[in-house]
Amino acid sequence: MESSRELCRASQPIGAGPRFEGARLRKRMSKYITPQPRISSGGAKKSRRAAHDCSHVQWQVSYRGSSSLGTTERNKAAFCDKEGGVLEKRDIDDKILTPLNKKRSDVVKGTLSPFPAGKTMQKIKWNCELEKKAKTALETVAPATCLAGPTAPADNAAIYHTDAAGAALDVLVQGMLGKVDTLAKATDFDENNGNVVVVAPNGAMDLIRSDTTEIGCAVKECDDDATPAVKHSNVYCLTNQKALAKDDSIYPLSGGGCKADADCAADKNETCDTTLGLCEVPETTAVLPKGKNTLCSKNEGMTDALRTQFLDMHNYRRSILAKGQVQRPSGNYLPTGANIIKLKTNCTMEKEAIEEVRDCPTLKEAHGTYGKNFDRFSSSTAIRNYEDAVKKAVTNWWKVVRTDNTGPGMQVTFRDNHVGTPVETYAQIAWADTKEIGCAIANCSSAYTVICLYSPKGNIPDQVLYKTGKTCSACPSGTKCDSGLGLCV
Repeated sequence: MESSRELCRASQPIGAGPRFEGARLRKRMSKYITPQPRISSGGAKKSRRAAHDCSHVQWQVSYRGSSSLGTTERNKAAFCDKEGGVLEKRDIDDKILTPLNKKRSDVVKGTLSPFPAGKTMQKIKWNCELEKKAKTALETVAPATCLAGPTAPADNAAIYHTDAAGAALDVLVQGMLGKVDTLAKATDFDENNGNVVVVAPNGAMDLIRSDTTEIGCAVKECDDDATPAVKHSNVYCLTNQKALAKDDSIYPLSGGGCKADADCAADKNETCDTTLGLCEVPETTAVLPKGKNTLCSKNEGMTDALRTQFLDMHNYRRSILAKGQVQRPSGNYLPTGANIIKLKTNCTMEKEAIEEVRDCPTLKEAHGTYGKNFDRFSSSTAIRNYEDAVKKAVTNWWKVVRTDNTGPGMQVTFRDNHVGTPVETYAQIAWADTKEIGCAIANCSSAYTVICLYSPKGNIPDQVLYKTGKTCSACPSGTKCDSGLGLCV
């Protein structure tokens, strides 16, 4: 084990031995953990299938100029992977947002006949929750209603477009945007009181609504309503505004779009994309937790309570793994661990994690020196604060061991095929030789970003996560066994 001078950890009361520390950790962890009863293999399979069985659905998961179809296995490069999305960031940007915002630009500038020039219009961004909602809606569409599409939700405008089977994403989006070009003045929209207003509601109008700021889309292939042998490709998009109704304003008249930041909403700190003439909301600002911080006092943006929560949640999972209490999807329990080390906090690593979450990243980027886990998810009624977010992140990373049957089996060996897959998150937490972690969390407007760094890094192909055998029977030199936790300290 490394010298205590090289570590930054919580102080331990004099005389606190392994038995005391193990009991104390289990007591602290009780508020973070919901006890899981041991269940049979058959029961485990049944509960997983009942919770989410989408094996019958086909999704378009790759859009590199073609429409490659796959099963519900998600694209590992998906921008909204944590929310269940499948679209890659470059496809979202290049094939959806760019043409959509160009269409909005043409409308507000008055260069798309018959639309009159508008005063201001927002630049649309991607929303992972809307993508998830659109994908879920498509899952529920019965084959007999493929062409009709999902039932539109009450709180989101919905746009649905159907094309020939195998249509690429950009073709589907262009077809959807083409509906804007067919809108006719006096029939579909008109001018009234300084606004372009709705005459007859049409989903295409929602694509050019000025105050819409977010969108999320999903793609699916399904059978023809009348002729099942005929296939169709469909794109379904939801916006963050309700559907326009008769006499609603689509956008304000005159001006030709923004020319400078002053033309946009000052109270929202909006800026002007002068090329498109569209206003856009500023980049997300990170808000880091504040509170008592004595353990790594130089690290602004982390508290003792959250630091301890991160550490306890990691060590709890390493403890139950060492004791042979972790169940795989098959129903079998992973073997006991002989050399799993109890983690400690490293202040230098924590500082690096804090600096990274300050930028509110939306995708995981590998760290050159340390192992890394990353999570990002929207705040909600279930995620009310930093403590809730920490619990969700660590739970997300670890639960893969129970849900992904491609992970390390009873030999607990990390393989080449595990690299770049969700298996990495729990494998890194389980990696026996890892001794230190440094974690950070930020509230990035409507989403939390969570990062943990690990040293030494794990997830090395063809190496075992841990040595199997009697708990603590192979503790590294210089360590002893915490019999309560089953970890080497």
